[in-house]
Amino acid sequence: MSAVFTEPLPAALFWTTYLAFVLLDARLVTRAMTGRAVTGGGNVTRGPAHRPFGILWLMGGEGFALALATVSLFELRWSTPFLVIGLVAAWAGIALRYWAKRTLGRFFVGAVVIQEGHHVVSAGPYAVVRHPGYAGSVLALIGFGIATANVAAMAAYTVTALLVFVRTIKIEEHALRAELGDPYIEYSRDTARLVPGLW
Repeated sequence: MSAVFTEPLPAALFWTTYLAFVLLDARLVTRAMTGRAVTGGGNVTRGPAHRPFGILWLMGGEGFALALATVSLFELRWSTPFLVIGLVAAWAGIALRYWAKRTLGRFFVGAVVIQEGHHVVSAGPYAVVRHPGYAGSVLALIGFGIATANVAAMAAYTVTALLVFVRTIKIEEHALRAELGDPYIEYSRDTARLVPGLW
């Protein structure tokens, strides 16, 4: 059974979930204004990170996702199973990102930055993957795509998430290996970057 996606209940569920996702990342972006920014080439710069490279990817990816969500809500139709599965995946991704944030503490910011006192953390979700915060965002974005019950939207959300975070992860890995040295290299041998068993 399908219904217009702009009916009150599905629209409210979708936008509440999306708002929770964006507000969490908005908080992280405000915290990314300190530290040492990592440039697109992977080099660590000295001084305040006024315009961290990672913020550009974050804002661009979420802006595209928001535009896609708006079009989806007004032009597509929804299927209850897809809506439920998609929103469960989105909330799971939000929860994973928040867990990562709580575990990493002040070192978790919405950009690729190295801060004073930075060290390897292998507790909580970091015991399994090196970038659980990014994994949470990818899962949430894919969930939003599933919720639209549209193959093109699902593909667009997935591609957007991977383009944003795979590149950011490569830059961050370069910086962390350079700055933290052997402890991070050892940690990398026992954990996946994003998805256990895949990458």
